[in-house]
Amino acid sequence: MKHRLLCLFLFLAVSAAFCPSFMTARERGLEKTLQRYYKTLCKTPGARVDAVEYTGGFSSEIIGFCWQRGDGDGWTRGKRLCLADADSSVIDSLLHQFQRIQHEQYTSIKDNGCATYFEDSRTFYGYTVEDDGTLYMLCATTENEICVPVDWTTRNRYCHPVRSAARHFRSLPKRTQHLLALSRLWAAVRRNFVFMDRVTMNWDSLYAAYIPAMERARNDYEALRILQRMVAQVNDGHTFVYGSVNLQSAPFTTVMLGGKVYVDEVLSSALLQRGMKRGMEVVAIDGKEVVSWGSEHVMPYVAASTPQWRQYKTFCGDALTERQAGEKVKVTLQEDGKMLNLTCTASREEADLRKEEPTVAYRLLDDSIGYLRIRNFMDSDIPSAFDRLYPQILQSRALVIDLRGNGGGNSNNGDYILQHLTADSLRCASWSSPTYVPALASWGIRPDAYRMDGRCLYGKDNITPYTRLIVVLVNSGTFSAAEDFSAILQGNGRARLVGEPSGGSTGNGVRLTLQEGVAWANICSKHDVGPGDNHFVGRGLLPDIAVEETFDSYFRAPQSAALASALRLLQGK
Repeated sequence: MKHRLLCLFLFLAVSAAFCPSFMTARERGLEKTLQRYYKTLCKTPGARVDAVEYTGGFSSEIIGFCWQRGDGDGWTRGKRLCLADADSSVIDSLLHQFQRIQHEQYTSIKDNGCATYFEDSRTFYGYTVEDDGTLYMLCATTENEICVPVDWTTRNRYCHPVRSAARHFRSLPKRTQHLLALSRLWAAVRRNFVFMDRVTMNWDSLYAAYIPAMERARNDYEALRILQRMVAQVNDGHTFVYGSVNLQSAPFTTVMLGGKVYVDEVLSSALLQRGMKRGMEVVAIDGKEVVSWGSEHVMPYVAASTPQWRQYKTFCGDALTERQAGEKVKVTLQEDGKMLNLTCTASREEADLRKEEPTVAYRLLDDSIGYLRIRNFMDSDIPSAFDRLYPQILQSRALVIDLRGNGGGNSNNGDYILQHLTADSLRCASWSSPTYVPALASWGIRPDAYRMDGRCLYGKDNITPYTRLIVVLVNSGTFSAAEDFSAILQGNGRARLVGEPSGGSTGNGVRLTLQEGVAWANICSKHDVGPGDNHFVGRGLLPDIAVEETFDSYFRAPQSAALASALRLLQGK
């Protein structure tokens, strides 16, 4: 089963271990609001409150988790309220509070409930509304790794410790923990990495070379960065290390165009007042030429299957100024030959101009051409959001789907939309994964691969399918589940791609703990091949019409060069 949930696990991996003040003041205020709602509901006449406790990882006893990290080590305890025939206004108000949180931190929002987790207090809040109107709400805190089973509404206790050695591991000297983490990473890549035959360096030699550096690591953060730098050298976008460190960025984003870096969005009113403007060229970071800075301080830690994804992750977004929360960033800007030096703080609290934009948005362009923007495939409310827009989409005579900068998420969300875009069926990707049988190895027989032919995705019953022309906009920030989506449309001849080569990485990851409470790894274990034998992993999806954005098309033109090209194509010009 193919779920692209990497972004979710990255969010769940963050903790306050390195920085006691993880949340912004706004986030703390939102948590207090949820706490008040919970306490008020517990006092409502007719409410039943039950104590719950959960710990551990997967077992045959459960079907999954609502929220979980690592091995779910340590008890997650709390109280669950049950309120029959809850007033609809109460439920609507609860939903509103979770929607406010959604733009501050990762929050799961579904049609019948929501869930979120606050790192500072290690507190989980979630609610579910059953078909009969019964409201369940849970408030629970964890002593270590969060563990909330998906059936928490009916389960009072779950206990399935995955590794009893976890507490012993944390009692070891830090130097020993760090070296064991390095060994776990080395072994995990050798055992699980599907593209081991593509690794150009000697993995064993690289491991040996990193041992002295790990021995010198002064703290968990330095050890984490060593792990990230080492695994980045296998050159795979779905093989990476993430950890419990609070990294934040200065309140502006950047974009690279024609080899130069520019300010894309200014997220702070204070920076606007001090002269920063969209479109200014970023000349230097901390006194070093900006491209050299990114190449030295950011790029070596980026997990990437292609040069274009590595460049995108380094220079497009907020990675250039990312560092531990509260640290200063010196930025040198240039406009019309005039230089501007600013000192910023890596802090989300200063980003007071950050916009809350919907994951799925739709509007009608000239000549009745629809424009559907999908920012990611991670959010759980994507199917319901698409359903609300679909009647409008059906009124268009052609459709542009914009997936530029869409970093992926859950491929099931993409499949749901695809089922509306065909009257028949669409061929999906085939895939393979290495197999290893020790007995066969003892006889000198090389490992084989498990292979699965591409399934077919059929149109949805009882809906009017969208059968008109489609163009998909892609760039180097189109990644993972967004590439799966695009590859299916392109490989079936259902849509043409316009823009730049995509990020070139997809696949399911084996997730494992490297250092308990500090570092985790995701190792790509699945090689996907798009319909039509499209080997885009390690290369990227190649657009049918290549369009490169310039400074003028990005900052000055009424529409981007890619969108203008798509419209010409759909209008037959």
